[in-house]
Amino acid sequence: MSETRKIINNVFESEVISQDLIKSAQLLLNEKDNNIIHEFLELGHLPSVNNEISKLNKVDEWLELIINLIKKSNYNIYTLLNQRAIRYKDKPLFQTISNNKISTLTYSKSWKIIQSIGSYLQSNLQDHHTIGLYSKNNLRNVLVDLACLAYNIRVVPIPMNLSSDHFEYVLNHAEISHLFFDATITEFSLDDIKKYRNDIFILDINNSEKWNEFVNECNKISFQEPLLHDLNELSSVMYTSGTTDNPKGIIFNQLNIISKRFARALALPDIGPEDSFLCYLPLYHTFGRWFEMMGAIFWGSTYTFTETTSFKNLLKNLKLSKPSIFISIPKRWIQIYEQIEASIDIKKSKDKEINKITHLVTGGNLKWGLSAAGYLDPDIFKFFNNNGIQLLSGYGMTEATGGITMTPPSDYHTDSVGKPLPGIELKLAEDNELLMRGPYVSPGYFKEEIEGSFTDEWFHTGDIFKKKKGHYFIVDRKKEIYKNSRGQTISPQKIENLFQDFEAIKSVFLIGDGKEFNTVLIYPDPKNDIIDMANMSSKEIRTYFSSLVFSVNSFLPSYERIVNYAIIPRDFLKGKNEITSKNTYKRKNIIKNFSNIIKPMYEKSYISLIKSNYEIRIPNWLLREKRITRRDIFWDGKQIREYDLKEGLKLHWTKRALIIGDYTYKTSETIIDLEKILRDPTLWIGNESLIEFTGEVVFRVISFEQYHSIILDTTKIPFNTANHPLIKNLYKSENYNLSLLHKASIDLLNKKKQNVYAALNYLKIGLSYPNYKSIIQEQLLRIQYHPVQEYRTISFEMLIPHISGEMFIDLFNQSKDHDFINNIDMSVIEDHHLQSVILFLINLRSMKKIEELTTESLLSFITNLGIKNPKYFSKIRGELTLWANESNNPQYKKIAQRYLNKLNNNFRKWIEQNSGSKGFNWDSVLEFDKNISQKLTDKLKNTFSKTSIIAESVFIFSKGELIQLKDISKDGVWCTLIGESHGKHVIRILVQLKNKKAYNFVININHELNKTRFKQETNWLIRLNANINSKKLVEDFGSFWVENQIFTEEYISSETVFQYLRRKENEIASNEFQDRWQMRWLHFIWNSVAAYLEFWKRSGQTRMINDSSTQNLIIPEFDYYTGTRLISISGRSKAIELSDVLNSLYDKLILDTENQFPGLVRMAEWEILFTVVLEVFGEKKGCHLLNTINNKHKKIGLTKNRVKLFIKDFKEFGLLRKQIVFASLRYQRWLDLNSSATFEAKGEVILDLYKDYNLQSLNEEYPETRLRFFLMTVFKDTNDDLRNKLNQLMILMKSDLISDKKLETYLHQINEELELTKAEKYFLTRLVFEHVDAADYAELITTDIGDKGLLDLAMKIKDPSGEIFTIRPAFHPKEIARFHRLLLEAKLDVQFETHHQFLLIFDNKNNLVGGVFWKRTTNEIAHLEKIAISVNYQKKHLSIKLIKELYQRLKIKKYKYLTVGFFKSELFYKVGFEINQKFGGLVKRL
Repeated sequence: MSETRKIINNVFESEVISQDLIKSAQLLLNEKDNNIIHEFLELGHLPSVNNEISKLNKVDEWLELIINLIKKSNYNIYTLLNQRAIRYKDKPLFQTISNNKISTLTYSKSWKIIQSIGSYLQSNLQDHHTIGLYSKNNLRNVLVDLACLAYNIRVVPIPMNLSSDHFEYVLNHAEISHLFFDATITEFSLDDIKKYRNDIFILDINNSEKWNEFVNECNKISFQEPLLHDLNELSSVMYTSGTTDNPKGIIFNQLNIISKRFARALALPDIGPEDSFLCYLPLYHTFGRWFEMMGAIFWGSTYTFTETTSFKNLLKNLKLSKPSIFISIPKRWIQIYEQIEASIDIKKSKDKEINKITHLVTGGNLKWGLSAAGYLDPDIFKFFNNNGIQLLSGYGMTEATGGITMTPPSDYHTDSVGKPLPGIELKLAEDNELLMRGPYVSPGYFKEEIEGSFTDEWFHTGDIFKKKKGHYFIVDRKKEIYKNSRGQTISPQKIENLFQDFEAIKSVFLIGDGKEFNTVLIYPDPKNDIIDMANMSSKEIRTYFSSLVFSVNSFLPSYERIVNYAIIPRDFLKGKNEITSKNTYKRKNIIKNFSNIIKPMYEKSYISLIKSNYEIRIPNWLLREKRITRRDIFWDGKQIREYDLKEGLKLHWTKRALIIGDYTYKTSETIIDLEKILRDPTLWIGNESLIEFTGEVVFRVISFEQYHSIILDTTKIPFNTANHPLIKNLYKSENYNLSLLHKASIDLLNKKKQNVYAALNYLKIGLSYPNYKSIIQEQLLRIQYHPVQEYRTISFEMLIPHISGEMFIDLFNQSKDHDFINNIDMSVIEDHHLQSVILFLINLRSMKKIEELTTESLLSFITNLGIKNPKYFSKIRGELTLWANESNNPQYKKIAQRYLNKLNNNFRKWIEQNSGSKGFNWDSVLEFDKNISQKLTDKLKNTFSKTSIIAESVFIFSKGELIQLKDISKDGVWCTLIGESHGKHVIRILVQLKNKKAYNFVININHELNKTRFKQETNWLIRLNANINSKKLVEDFGSFWVENQIFTEEYISSETVFQYLRRKENEIASNEFQDRWQMRWLHFIWNSVAAYLEFWKRSGQTRMINDSSTQNLIIPEFDYYTGTRLISISGRSKAIELSDVLNSLYDKLILDTENQFPGLVRMAEWEILFTVVLEVFGEKKGCHLLNTINNKHKKIGLTKNRVKLFIKDFKEFGLLRKQIVFASLRYQRWLDLNSSATFEAKGEVILDLYKDYNLQSLNEEYPETRLRFFLMTVFKDTNDDLRNKLNQLMILMKSDLISDKKLETYLHQINEELELTKAEKYFLTRLVFEHVDAADYAELITTDIGDKGLLDLAMKIKDPSGEIFTIRPAFHPKEIARFHRLLLEAKLDVQFETHHQFLLIFDNKNNLVGGVFWKRTTNEIAHLEKIAISVNYQKKHLSIKLIKELYQRLKIKKYKYLTVGFFKSELFYKVGFEINQKFGGLVKRL
């Protein structure tokens, strides 16, 4: 073992090699000499060893070896003490403070006394004897305790906070025979104790004379070593202070105590012999006894007793003893923080100054802190951690020899109690109770077995936890958790904790066990500095505390929210048996004692009228308004009647409906809540009988909410039944209100035309009022079921500006008389309406069976629309041309041709009448290039003089600009021959106006084609332009003059792909830029194949262009540009099978070009063409077409098996769109050249590429686009867990299986569950929040709301001086409470509500400096309530930055408008708000 001893010596000389340590430990498992093992185990207290083991992540392996060595060698407390006494001899072990002086007791002297006492006790006590310790923290108490532990004499520290009954119980239950007692404790006298047990030996250790006598007796005994004991034998019992039951005695053995010390040292590897403790916690407390007392000895540190427990003395002791470690309860850490706060203005001072004061207050040497036994505000943790003191959080139990979890140094998580300590196994049971096992978990309880404590060696803690990223978060005690009346689990402590940091609240108590909802009792803090309740009205007090409750509710899921609260006149008291000795609630007693306050909070807010299986709920407020009581109202199952009246409100269920008053409703409910109906005006507007019953109070309801479980049956509205006269001037009121809207709805039911017209006119006015818009639209939709077509047409016309194209078609289809559509005012039709009509016509055209009236009505409608509004001419001409040429029904071909002729004639007539064509002198404006023959010149002159071709073409190509021919400048029409192609002369026309505007287009003059073929080509061109679902394939078609054999097209001044390749031929051949040309050729192939396949598709998969080469295409040079065009569609041949089309493209387009330009190298084969098929035809039809491919062309690699493999991959991974592929390839090229780029640089590149390739445009159809792009670039080489999670998410998004809310929860889980690198967090932030730029400092933050998580953003900004601020949502209700205080300080009277949302701004010390709160008013509109910035931070433009950040977040949530009142209007004008009376104030379009 000389090698092992050499390693031991080297370690003590600071040479630590972890592999040598582990190897030695493994060898020592077979060693018989315990001494060498003990020497080796001594290394476990050295920081150099523990740091080395931690750095190499060998903690678990090392600790397992250590524990096995402890067991093998019987390493016990005696051995540990002996080692430390030898090594640290004259170093102070214990220090006491008195009168500002420190007295010390060295390791060697302490050990001598301990051995003396131990030897005496071992000589004089029998096995059944037990030592009891009942004393304040003092040196004598500790020396006796250590003597007992060293000699394995059963010792019991007795808690000093026991009641007399419990004290007696412990004396007897623990069988204490000898009691070391501090007589200065006044709770019990020596006589009291004798009454409990008259045979007990008692020594007053505070009596120096008695103590010295005892020590002298001990010194007379010859030194003895402890008897040999098993490490698993009972060594000590510690009692928990009981609440209602008797205290439990937790047993400890030597293995528990020793193994815990090695484990804690590994958890805090930097602590060692150079450290010192200032000890405050009582020694009957597990942390005071094991962590402080035994910890100080284990580390070879110094243990200093605090002089007293007062805070004043604590501050003195800190300065005098200068500890490096201090463990205390949360209250003391708060007091220390407040002392620092009183010494310096934390908000205004510099970090260096705050740090200096912090160290001054804490003694100047404090490095480590632990907050034990209670909740401490996360801000306090962060403050000390930011100022050089590692304040740790933890969770422990006496049963675990103290700590179970602890926040690792420099790894604090808000509200976390940390990660498991080394050596303990933790798991969560099905109900999330924390279970544990390990060498320092107590074997059980003294003299009793408590049912449910252990299951298969796992100890049940009784505490409910949740776990995130390895950190544990306590929820509540298991026995405190209850279920509400719906069976949903509620944790009261979790909710009560949310109130802890409200300075105005001293105590809060949650009620809800078995109840329908939660309520709270609140006792305000009478000494708070926030509000002066003595000078506040009851309304002001209620408003203030309501805001605090609502702020808590915003962090809770709906079933946990607090519905009501009561402010109680007194606090909860121990004297009334409401508080335990541990200061926890005795819930049953509190509920009983405050029952008179609790009961009213659960009184029903409604009365129930029940008949058979049905129930009507009528709100109490309505009864009060009607001045009737429960006894005054009846329901017989048919009518609700008041008093003894014969007639009442008709209300009864039928088999399929519910009738209330004048309306019939659809519902499956058997319980109807009248209040919910009244909060949904769409259900009662116009129901005269119902409103006569409720009275006008319904018009004063201020918050509307949809009642989802009941809908109005619009088919049974009683139109044409009323007959009352029209009230004169009823609708001339300037104030638009709900009452008049109701009366208008009643007039809509009238038989008289004047009533209906007056009502319709009132509704029309109301459409300009956002508050009533949705209600009015609902009324107009109802009228579509009116028996009179005239009213249906008017209401339809009124609806058109406010409805989508889809609804336009739906309402058209609902109508019985489809021809009404031709009677509406065409001026109200917008682009999206026409778009939907054409889409509907496209769908009709593909049907085998077509409804005649529907089709003809729509064809007539679009024709009339094109005549009335010529800007739609081209689009409508295209659709009519498609019907005239592609309809399967000859009858509709004729009808469409008739309408097409009508459209063309009227359009041409309109152009001629409005352009000044008639009698225009062309000679002064025409100029011909020399390359145009005289014959062509004459033909052109003749065409210009006899047609309106110039004005018509300009109008079409300019999208609606009608020129006056007289405005053409002299020589302003320039004609030049481009060339001759496919039997046509192609002539460019340039029209120059006097105002310098210019227009270009091309005239095609038939040269060789017969008239039929020429007309066919024009039809093809019009049809190719007409497809609104597809990208542009050919140049825009202009006008066609049959008699002149001329048509016009858009002019494109670009070279063909072939011309471009010829120009770049030398560069291609050189192979100097091979990567560039690989990508560019792939780009050309992709776009070319897409263009030719698109033509094949539009031909109905029947025709293919003969010239499918690069000479017949114009494609932009760069792959992120759009604009591929076919040059000519002349020369078409039959093509039915996809395999033949692909073979032709492969041959003529790809192989021929590569043969002509040998430097071109393909990056992919057939799979690219297959991908293009899916892009062009869609995934479903594309797969069907691909499956038709056989092995006909297998010689060139086009096989059935290849298709099969491609489709398999596609179904698994989805379709790779061209934009994503090229953006990803470009990123990879950049990365190859910049392999050492920072992640910020990578972020800048991917965000630029995302914009350049317009990937945003794919999101609507392919919602997974952004995620896929990030996966193919910055997440390509990320960790497997993250990639797998994101890939799963992509599959869900691709399949449309995830909603926006579920998406947020999924991303929240990724962020919470996975340990992400800094780069991964950076990219995930930009993946989720598109407005965050590459250079922005931002991070994802998460909030738990029940079982769901919300994902949000913390964004760093700078003010003009460069000071950094953070904009983020509230993390905790206390932050909302601080914002509320700021609003009050700004003299802004506000009350928060549950649906309010908050965006706050903090300085770099996390001090709140301002915020904004808003609410959702509709799906598209948010309303900003108030914004406030602290006085000290005004004039830094923070308000503007805060509002602009709010814009971005609202846009992500798909809001379209943000409204605000006239509050601070000058600020909102600056950020783009405008006055809009329709919105009742200022509005910003997002």
